[in-house]
Amino acid sequence: EKYALPGAHYSIGWSHGKEKMKNGIPDFAKGSYYARPHADTITADEELKAEFPETYLDNVWPKTECPELEHAFKDMTQVQMDLGLHMCKLFDRYLHQHTDGKHEIDEFYNNLKDSVMYKGRMLHY
Repeated sequence: EKYALPGAHYSIGWSHGKEKMKNGIPDFAKGSYYARPHADTITADEELKAEFPETYLDNVWPKTECPELEHAFKDMTQVQMDLGLHMCKLFDRYLHQHTDGKHEIDEFYNNLKDSVMYKGRMLHY
């Protein structure tokens, strides 16, 4: 529980048994680790971090207990990001063609490419 951040609604760091199944029973069969893969810190503004911790808190990594996690997580999410960016290009092209140009070329692509707000999730069963 050292890397579980209840103040961030478990949206950064470790989460285990916080998600509920349909019958309301906590799901202890899996654990999740959440982090932003491209920016460990996205703001130095402590007031923003306090007011919106699920969005602005810094990543936490178990550097002593599992030193390879951070690097492996970031490598894995880069592969996912590359795939996501490729798919955005395809969606943008399709929507541009089917909306008579109302959807701008690279709109989704640029939104994802330029963002540091998205998070990755690693599941453990």
